[in-house]
Amino acid sequence: MSQSSEGLSPSQTVRGLRAFMGTGIFFGLWARCSGLGTAVLTGYILWLGGSRADVAWLTSCAYLFSLIQVFTVQHTTKLRNRKAFIIGGGILEITSRFGIILIPLIASEHTSRVFLIYVVICSSLGIGHTIAPHVNDWLSQTIPQRLRAQYIGQRTTWITLAGIVGGYGFGKFLDHFDESLGSFACLFCFGWVAGVAGYLCLTRAPMPAAAKEESGSVWQAMKGMWTRREFRTFLIVATMNQFFIGISEPFHIVYFIKDLKLGYAAIAIFTNIALVATLVAYRFVGNFVDRFGSKPVMLMIILPGAIGQSLRVFTSEESYFLLPVSMAIYAMYHASMLVSQNPLLYGLMPQKKNQSAWFAAYTCTTFMFGALAPLVGNLLADFFKEYTTVWFGYPIGNLQLVFVCSSVGLLSLIPLILLIEEKNAVKAGELVVQIIKGRPLAYAYHAFNMSRFVDEERRAHATLGMATSGSPLAVESLLRALSDVSPDVRRKAAEGLGELGSYDAVDSLIGHLADAESDIRAEVAEALGKIKHPLSVDALMSALDDPDSNVRNSAIRGLGNIGGDGIRQTLFERLYMGEFDSQAILTAIDVLSRLDEARVVTIALAKLSDFNSPILRAQILNSVCRVLGAGETFYQLTIMDELQQASKVTRALAKARKDLEASSREIPALGGKPLADMVEICEQFDEGRLNDAYRTMIRLAENIVEATDTSSATDSSAELILARGSAGALCMFASQVNSEEVTELEIVFASICLCLCITELQGMIQE
Repeated sequence: MSQSSEGLSPSQTVRGLRAFMGTGIFFGLWARCSGLGTAVLTGYILWLGGSRADVAWLTSCAYLFSLIQVFTVQHTTKLRNRKAFIIGGGILEITSRFGIILIPLIASEHTSRVFLIYVVICSSLGIGHTIAPHVNDWLSQTIPQRLRAQYIGQRTTWITLAGIVGGYGFGKFLDHFDESLGSFACLFCFGWVAGVAGYLCLTRAPMPAAAKEESGSVWQAMKGMWTRREFRTFLIVATMNQFFIGISEPFHIVYFIKDLKLGYAAIAIFTNIALVATLVAYRFVGNFVDRFGSKPVMLMIILPGAIGQSLRVFTSEESYFLLPVSMAIYAMYHASMLVSQNPLLYGLMPQKKNQSAWFAAYTCTTFMFGALAPLVGNLLADFFKEYTTVWFGYPIGNLQLVFVCSSVGLLSLIPLILLIEEKNAVKAGELVVQIIKGRPLAYAYHAFNMSRFVDEERRAHATLGMATSGSPLAVESLLRALSDVSPDVRRKAAEGLGELGSYDAVDSLIGHLADAESDIRAEVAEALGKIKHPLSVDALMSALDDPDSNVRNSAIRGLGNIGGDGIRQTLFERLYMGEFDSQAILTAIDVLSRLDEARVVTIALAKLSDFNSPILRAQILNSVCRVLGAGETFYQLTIMDELQQASKVTRALAKARKDLEASSREIPALGGKPLADMVEICEQFDEGRLNDAYRTMIRLAENIVEATDTSSATDSSAELILARGSAGALCMFASQVNSEEVTELEIVFASICLCLCITELQGMIQE
C-alpha cells in the first residue's frame, strides 16, 4: 500500500483526516456563538454598549492581528513538540475568548466595557493567529494532493451543518430568554466546551514527519510571493476578493438587527438558508475544481456573487423577502471562492520546505487587506450617512450603498482572474456548457446518492441515474464506476457512458474491451458503438472474433451504430461467408438492415428455415421489411392487438388497390389480372379468409415480377428495382414457408411486401 500523503501511511492519513473533520464540526458550533460577525457575538457587543463602528474595528483587528505571524512563525517552527503547542495554544485561545462574558462583572462604565471587549477579543485573536499557520501546515500535509478540493469541500460541509444547527438553536435560545447576561453566559459556556473539544480532537491526528522543517522567514516568503509572477497574480485576486467582501461583511448583522429589526431566530433562519446554500456549494464545487480547474469556477461565480450582494440593497423593514435569496446566492459565491482558491494556494506553495512561513506570509498579506476593508467600509457608511434616496420603490440608506460598492468591486475581479495561470484548466464558457447541458440537478442528486450509498443495488441505480441525466459532468463519475467492485455498477457505468456519448470515455472503454478478464466487455462494445469515435472501429472489429458470443453480438451492434461503407461491406462479407454463428447471424441481419444493405434480404430469407422460434423468425422478417423500405411498420403491426392490426392492414390494402389500378394503365404488361387479384385479396381479407388472401398475394407478386421483367431491361429505375425486390422477396419467402395454416406474422409480412411493391410502381409512374 502506497503512501497517501507526505510522511504518513494510508491508515495514519485516514486517522488524521477524521480528526480534522471532527475539529471542524466542533469549530462550526464554536464559531456560531463566539465568532466575530455572528449574531450572538455582535448582539452581545451591542448589548454591552458597543456600536457599528466597534464591530467594524473589531473585524479589522481580526485581520490586523494576523501580522503576529510574521514574528512568531519562524520561532515556533523550532519547537520540538508542535502538536502540543497547537493544541495547548488552541485551548488557550478558546478560553481567552470565553473571558468576554466576565466584562459586565468587572466594569460597569460604557467606556471600560468597550475597552475590555477589545482587550479580550484581541488577546484571543493574537493566540489564534500564532498557531494558525501551523494548523494550516499540518492540515495541508495530511490531505493527499489528489483529494484536496474534495476533502476541503466535505470538511466545510460538516462545519456548515454544525453552524446551521447551532446558529438556529442559539437564535431561538436568545429570543426565548431575551438578551441578558445569563442567556449570553449559557451560550458562551457551550461555545467554550465545543471549542476545547475541537482542539482535543487533534490529539488523534498524527503529525507528518515533513512538518519538521527548517524555520523560514515570513518576510522572505512574502517577498517570494510578490516576485513569483504566478503567485503574485493569485495573491492579488485573493487579497482584492478579501477586501471587497470585507467592505460590507461587518455590517450585515448590524443591518439586520438595527435597520431591519429582525429577531435572533429570524436572523438564524436566514443565516441557515445561506449555510444550506454554502453546503451545496461545498458539496459540488470541489468536484468541479478537481475536474475543470479553479480559474473557470471563479470566473463563473463572480457575476452571481455580485448579484447576490446587490439584492441586499433592496431590503427594508417592511419588505425583506429578497434577503434570504440574496444571502443564499452570496453564500454560494463565498464558499465557491474558498474551495476554488485553496487548491491554487496549495499548488503554489513550496513543497516540503518553509510552508509554515509561506502560509503565514499569505495570511498576513490577505488579512492586511481584510483589516483595511472594514475601516474603508465604515468610512463609506459615514460618508453616505446623510444620503437617502429611493430606487425602484425601495428606500436606500448608507449601509445599502456600502453593499453596492462591494458588489461593484467583486465585478472588477474578472479581468484579474483571467490573468491567473493554471495548467489543464478549461475555459469558463466550456464549464458553463458542461453544467447547463442535460439535467444537472438530476446528476447532482444521483451523484450525491452515489457518494452516500454503500448498498450495491442503490449504487447501481445511482449510476444509471447519473447516465440518464445527460449531463457531461457524469462522465468522470462513470469512468470511476467502471472499476467498482460491484458488477452491476460496472455494467451500468459502461451503458451510461455509451448513452452520454463522450469522447473522453473512449480510451478507458477500449482498454476494458481489450481486457480478456473483464466481465463488462459486451456493455463496453455497445457503448463504443454509441459514442461513434473512429478509434473504436479497430477494437470492435477485433471483438468480432471474441470467444464470448455476447461480446461478438455487441461488437456487431457497435459497428452498426458507427456505420459507413467499409463497416457495412465487412459485416456483409462475413455474413455471406458464414463466419457468424446462429446468434451473430440474427444480429448481423438486423444491423445490416439498419445500414440499408439490400443484399441482406436474400440471405435473411434463406436463413428463416434455420430458426423454429416464432420470435426469431419475426425478427428476421422485421429486418427484411426495414431494408425493403417499410421502416418499422412490421414491428408496429406485430405489437398491435388483433383489431388494430386488421384495421391498419385493411386500409393499406385498399390504398394499394387504388395505386395498382393506376399502375395497370401505365404498364400494359401488367394487364387486368393483377388488379383483379388485388380486389380479390381485399375481399378475402375483409371476410377473414387469410389463407386464401395469402395465396392470392403470392400469385399477384409472381405476376408482378413476371410483368415487370421486360420493363427492367429498358428501365432500371430505383423504383422498379425496389418493386421487383419487394415482390421477389415475397415470392422467396413463400418458397421458405411450408405450413398449411398461415400465421399472423406471415400475412402481415406478405401484406407489407405487396403494398411496398405497388407503392414503388406508382412512384415510378409519377416520375
